Amino acid sequence: MALCALLLLAAAPTDEVARSTALRWLARVDAGDNGQVYAGLTAATREGISRARLINTIKDGRGRLGECKSHKVVECKRADTHVLVEVMSRFEEGVQATESVWLSEDADQQWRVSGYELYQNGSSLVKVGVTPR
Repeated sequence: MALCALLLLAAAPTDEVARSTALRWLARVDAGDNGQVYAGLTAATREGISRARLINTIKDGRGRLGECKSHKVVECKRADTHVLVEVMSRFEEGVQATESVWLSEDADQQWRVSGYELYQNGSSLVKVGVTPR
């Protein structure tokens, strides 16, 4: 059991790599770079959702908040085989929401997005992929 935990810690990205991966993916969401948003998902996550459905789900949830103006990472933590990056995002008119980006190691040993959640005032606006809470 201890060996498994050590292997997971050795394989997990540093907090800085996790933060930059999550922020880079969110910047692509902000820019409407749909191809790169979808490509930034793990293969397993892409198998569970089409590109069109992913983009429409995110647009429907984020659209009511307006344009995103900024992101600030507030927490980065490991959970099983995932890394959760919690981001406070500010949208138009000063609206704030929490974006949770779950990262998992893909078959090619690259860390990619395996799940995404958007919350505002405790209500979930978007939930896609694997979000092990």
